[in-house]
Amino acid sequence: MDTEIATALAYVSRILPQADRQLERWRTHAERISCPQLREQALASISRKRFHVLGGSVYGLYMLRKGRQYRPQVLRAIASIQTISDYLDNLCDRAGVLDERGFRQLHYAMLDALDPDSSGLPHQSDAAVDASAKYYLHYPYSEDSGYLAELVRTCRDSLASLPGYQSVKAHALRLARLYCDLQSLKHLDPEERRERLREWAERESASYSVEWWEFAAATGSTLGLFLLFALAADGGADDRTIRHYLDAYFPWICGLHILLDYLIDLEEDRTHGDFNFVACYPDRQTRRLRLELFVRESISRAQCLPRRRFHLLVIRGLLALYLSDPKVKATGLDEEARVLCRSAGWLTPLMRLVCVSLRRLGMF
Repeated sequence: MDTEIATALAYVSRILPQADRQLERWRTHAERISCPQLREQALASISRKRFHVLGGSVYGLYMLRKGRQYRPQVLRAIASIQTISDYLDNLCDRAGVLDERGFRQLHYAMLDALDPDSSGLPHQSDAAVDASAKYYLHYPYSEDSGYLAELVRTCRDSLASLPGYQSVKAHALRLARLYCDLQSLKHLDPEERRERLREWAERESASYSVEWWEFAAATGSTLGLFLLFALAADGGADDRTIRHYLDAYFPWICGLHILLDYLIDLEEDRTHGDFNFVACYPDRQTRRLRLELFVRESISRAQCLPRRRFHLLVIRGLLALYLSDPKVKATGLDEEARVLCRSAGWLTPLMRLVCVSLRRLGMF
């Protein structure tokens, strides 16, 4: 347990400040976007979802152990791909657009960002504006002053410099394709989105013992990508080893991640009419039991991974981070949050208190 506490301290003292600098870099670039609508969504995605980058940056600690060199490229890759994810989510969700073709075209940016070997993006920096335009081909706004292309290029260059990225790339692209499918369907017109999501998720989840909405939720997590970046920085791994890691992360740890996200947004999504995966549970008791199952499975599978303490810290950190959100108390979820935290071991409630303090200090 001392190792987990030491890692948590290193995260707060060493990683958070670097992640914050990455966010500041993208905020500065977003301020230069010429289109007011795109600029508004880019800045909103950074200010309101910054904890996604800050939380994901914990994978920058994966290299910080005896005899290993820290690679800042991991943090750059995490910050850029997560910023792409959050920005595109806003474009699909908050701009009054319901066009699946436009959503899919936007999300080619995710696939290009994860494939340094593709010819999807010019390498010349002065072509950034033209490069961005292809992603907005079926979207009503397009003048982003090269913002999206620069995010893509930064991620590609960072991943290309990691010694083991080739060994994990196919798995990263598979996770990204599922993510892009989810985003393209989840933001459709309310009249059709649930049925389209259900059909897609049931088809894709045939080999997984989870509900269709739980599988769909898991596809919305970027934690699997961050794990693969960390493995790539560590020299990569063979296919069997990577699958062993992903069996723990997908759908369990990734599913827990997004189900917690939707849990705290439950009332907000009801108010705005947004689709919410947690609302698919038939009642509150079933929801609590299924979330506890995701906690137990995540911890059990993490126990079997190399560097298990790191992965256990991630799981406990997810619970602490999301369930320390002020929305938990405001929407009557406090008791459910306490039960879920206790189910992950004694350290989790303590981490939750730390996250409450960090939120008060404005660090999340």
